[in-house]
Amino acid sequence: MNDAVFKRLLGVLESVSLAGEEGSPKRAEARAYAAAISAAAQRSRAALEEAFVQTAGEKGLLMFCSLLGAEPLDDLEETRKKLAGLLARGAFILGSEEFKQAQEAVPGLKAEYTLMGEHITVDPVTRESLEEFSRLLNDYYPAFRTPDMAGGGLTWDELDGFDFRWYELDLLRLPFYIWERLGAAD
Repeated sequence: MNDAVFKRLLGVLESVSLAGEEGSPKRAEARAYAAAISAAAQRSRAALEEAFVQTAGEKGLLMFCSLLGAEPLDDLEETRKKLAGLLARGAFILGSEEFKQAQEAVPGLKAEYTLMGEHITVDPVTRESLEEFSRLLNDYYPAFRTPDMAGGGLTWDELDGFDFRWYELDLLRLPFYIWERLGAAD
């Protein structure tokens, strides 16, 4: 592909008298541009193949599984069929019972319903409750809704007591407004 791109690029450069002589720095620059264009085109084609379940490779199928919350199967073709079925099902509404069950799975989570809406506290805050609350927030809460936390927040000593490594905290994917309102109510 690089030769075809180079010939086309050279034709354009010759038409404006910028092609240079064979062996010149200008001609070498044109070859480098052609190689870069070829690499970009090749990567674009590969990315486009990964964007569709029918043409995706292993990496693309794993990304689809992650997006859809599906477990990959041992066989790539079976995984592809499973994902195609999930995508064909279209958007679906999460039932309130399923959401309530996910909420009840978070140890220490208490939801109080008032005229102003739902207020949530997570107390006591433990490693397990943080992990389960992270799962609830990231897998069950709708994108347009955020929990109204009513807690007083954690101190640095409390947070340090959980012995999380920095990457484990990142994996929880909890935004700052959650961290500052975890724990017992004010």
